[in-house]
Amino acid sequence: MNNVEISLCIIARDESDCIAKCIQSVLPIVSEVIVVDTGSVDNTKDIVLSVYPEAKIISIPWPNDFAKARNISLSYATCPWILVLDADEVIAKSDLKAIKLLVAQDRHPMYMLIQTTYQDASAIIDWEPNHLNEPESYGYPGYFESALTRLFKRSTDIQFHGVVHEHATHRLDHIQPIKAHVRIHHYGKYISHARNQKKEERYLNLGYIKCDQDPKNMMAHYELAVQLWSLGYLDKAMEKIKHCLHINPNYINALLAGANIAIKQYQYADALSYFMRVLDIDSSNKNVYQYLPSVLLEMNDLALAGKVLKQAFQICGQLPPLLVNQAVLCLRKNRFFDAIMYCNDALKINSNEALAHFNMGLAYFHIDDMIAAKAAFIKSESYMETEIMAARKLGEIALKEYDWEMALTKLEYVMQKKEMDDDLLLHCTIASIKSNKNDKAIQYCQQINGALFTNKQQHDAYQWCQQQLIELKEQSHDRTNEIS
Repeated sequence: MNNVEISLCIIARDESDCIAKCIQSVLPIVSEVIVVDTGSVDNTKDIVLSVYPEAKIISIPWPNDFAKARNISLSYATCPWILVLDADEVIAKSDLKAIKLLVAQDRHPMYMLIQTTYQDASAIIDWEPNHLNEPESYGYPGYFESALTRLFKRSTDIQFHGVVHEHATHRLDHIQPIKAHVRIHHYGKYISHARNQKKEERYLNLGYIKCDQDPKNMMAHYELAVQLWSLGYLDKAMEKIKHCLHINPNYINALLAGANIAIKQYQYADALSYFMRVLDIDSSNKNVYQYLPSVLLEMNDLALAGKVLKQAFQICGQLPPLLVNQAVLCLRKNRFFDAIMYCNDALKINSNEALAHFNMGLAYFHIDDMIAAKAAFIKSESYMETEIMAARKLGEIALKEYDWEMALTKLEYVMQKKEMDDDLLLHCTIASIKSNKNDKAIQYCQQINGALFTNKQQHDAYQWCQQQLIELKEQSHDRTNEIS
């Protein structure tokens, strides 16, 4: 095999926790390392030099444009071929020979590599359980894939474009990249939440710039919608999805995103409409069958949810979200032990499936196994997706166990994080009375609209609270009279 030289090009900023592994993974095949540093305040540069002393480190102010930073890195490359990686990516040792073969054969100027982004959250578009048999994939429950142009000949004809979600293209439109069977293992979802949040916000600002630069660019609007969605700006995300679909009404990913955003907005009829539009285009779309059962369950159509779940397992296999939805269906039918079984099956595939832990807690709660319920809710409380729901159930368990202080702590935390409802206020009132926090009890009870309680147990508890507060007020009034 001819020894064709390759330049590794990276742009980086505060990547001290991962850049060494990135460079080390490709050292056997690269002849030079170029790092464009856009403002690191940690020891990223020192680490680069410790791994590859001859590295070219170019320090620049952040240009507010990912493509511009990428192209600066390309301009310093001197080898015939260029490999582009991010600092939180690696190439498996088993794929290095394939890269060398591609450049040695020199059959095409550009190749797409398969970026494999590892992710715990399985309820995302195109998530797959991790069946990869490579050391770089061990310990990660699943991933989604993207084909990105990252290996190409050094040429001024090949440049990156796009201020964010940038991609490399050839000046001549007829020269398109070929897909190569080489994986880029991407661990970006496993960096700290605070750092991820900063990156997401930076991408968001650039996403708006990209849309302004090219208002008819459907992908720019879609990328911005996904960014807004991930940051919780659901109304703005939906606006961008609608803009996307105005440009191309049949863009499946936008329809799927629209459905998922509608679910987050509790607009289940809208979500169902988006899913039906996808099925009109692609009748066996796996993503629809993965998400549709949860919509039908929320709409309380248990019969149809059961039928769709049966089809979904046939089309998609044993995906964690489907197993969780099957568990929810069992919960609705009071089949609590079956629900526990399906949650366990989901956790065997993805031990970080938050909703599996939570629904297992619900099943144990219903069979009055509070020890197991508490363990499941404590686990699900550690995930953002289920943190508030789990804290609320832990507060309810504390009420059952007469741990009034713990109950009030958990329930007040829930109040700080979400909109109050009468049931939550009722539980807070009870916990406040029992822990002798009378002022709080009065405050919470006065906010309850007791007329909304149709459940006898809730109604009786509310009546009890009111009676207790009347007695507390009378006692307080008597003490005041005694003092005077």
